[in-house]
Formats: sequence, structure tokens, C-alpha cells
Amino acid sequence: MNIFAVSGLGADHRVFDFLKLNGELHVLTWLEPEHNESITSYAVRMTAQVDITQPFILLGVSFGGLIAIEMSRIIEAQQVILISSVAHFQDLNWFFRLTGKYGFSRLIPARPIPWFVPITWLFGAKDKTLLRQIIADTDLKFSQWASRALCTWNGEHPMCTWNRIHGNKDRLMPVGNKLNTVTIAGGAHFMIVDRAEEVSAEINRLLQS
Repeated sequence: MNIFAVSGLGADHRVFDFLKLNGELHVLTWLEPEHNESITSYAVRMTAQVDITQPFILLGVSFGGLIAIEMSRIIEAQQVILISSVAHFQDLNWFFRLTGKYGFSRLIPARPIPWFVPITWLFGAKDKTLLRQIIADTDLKFSQWASRALCTWNGEHPMCTWNRIHGNKDRLMPVGNKLNTVTIAGGAHFMIVDRAEEVSAEINRLLQS
């Protein structure tokens, strides 16, 4: 089974390097967002990287989960698997929703996470070196666009079978609604790396089902 994966905001293929999956993993490449591009329009362009001639699964991590959901409305996936993400805009934490609702998303800077915020604490990362490398390599234009898109997203559940794997210690995107959710005890937002063995086991279980 082909698995097309979308990484989190600013992240890349490195967050998937620790997974051991029973399928062929293809990590999609982030595209440069167009001026004032909607998340729906962006998802349409991302689908060009997916081979739809064979059955496939969409796998989205964090912000990449939102993209995977929007892609599922355009192309027919067997299922969508979300990791450390949300399946409905109402599941976003109050800060993101209020920022979008009252137009504060326009004020989001190119580097949305201020220097004084302890990144490793926010992500709950054990592999601090990798997280810092990913943050340092983040394209600031994309980061700004993605942060605004996240806060103004009004999407709903995927159009196909979907499941979510979430840590109960996620500070960035708290677990909230547990519909179709497998909870990993002690898992934080960076658990795709720090708890890769457990995350892999859950993904493989969903692939079998």
C-alpha cells in the first residue's frame, strides 16, 4: 500500500525517518504558497504529487493533517491517518481559533514562535537536536503562510475513513475530542520521532484494518 505523507509546519521528511511501516512511504514536498493562497487551493496543488492510479493512504502530521484532510476532498484515499493533528476546526485549541476569528492571524510574523518561547517544551521533544535543526531550516515565508492558514482553517472531518493517533501530553494541539482517536500515554507533539515505535505500531494496525 502506498502511503503519501505530509509533514508538519516547517518540518520535512526527517520526522518520518524513525517510522517502520508496512507500506511504501512517499513524503510529499512542501510547495511555495502563492500570495494569499487558501489552504484548499494549496491542497489541490499538493495532490499532483500523489499517484492516484493505485490505492493509497494519506498520512498527515500536525499542520500536515489539515492538508491531508483537504486533499481527501479532492482525491479518493482509502483512509486518512492523522498524527498529532485535528480532524475538525473546532478541535483546534482556543488560541488558534480566536486568532483566526478576530483577524489577528494577519499579524502573525514570519517567525510565528517567538525566540523566548521554549520550543522543546512546547513540542515536548526528547530529540532536541533534531527539532532545533528542523526549526532552523524552516522557510519563513512558508511558516508565516501556514500559521495563518492554520488559524483560519474551517475544515471538517475527512471525506473517507479516518483515524487519529494523538499523545495526551500534546501542548501544541491538545487531544480534545477523542473521536476515532488512539491515545498514546505520555506522548507529546513530537512523538512521531520520540515515540516512533509506538506510533509505527498504531499506524500498521490501522493499515491492517
